[in-house]
Amino acid sequence: MSNLENTSEPTYKQMQRVYKEWFTTGYLPSMQDKLALIDLIGWLVTSLQKKKPDITYYQIVYKLAKGTGLTDMDIKKIAIISEDFAYQCNDFIDFGLTLKEVPAKIKEILCKVLPF
Repeated sequence: MSNLENTSEPTYKQMQRVYKEWFTTGYLPSMQDKLALIDLIGWLVTSLQKKKPDITYYQIVYKLAKGTGLTDMDIKKIAIISEDFAYQCNDFIDFGLTLKEVPAKIKEILCKVLPF
């Protein structure tokens, strides 16, 4: 038996199941939308935290997701993924937007999410 078989770490399939259940952005029609969503949330929250450090990813995504039909669980997933990707980042892609335009673009993308 190899060392990989003796380990107590979860298998790839086990980790994949956990990810799909707890940490997916749902269905978005394009990779660009997924990456833009994560990036723009990171940029917005990081910028807001400079003025108000107690602001959380969950609070911002929750506020922007109002009226989109996303569940609280979907909001938490997107907030956690965005926070993870933005950890220790200071450089974000602006996609030709100003920071003031970012909330509307995030909401536009959130409206495209099909949670399944």
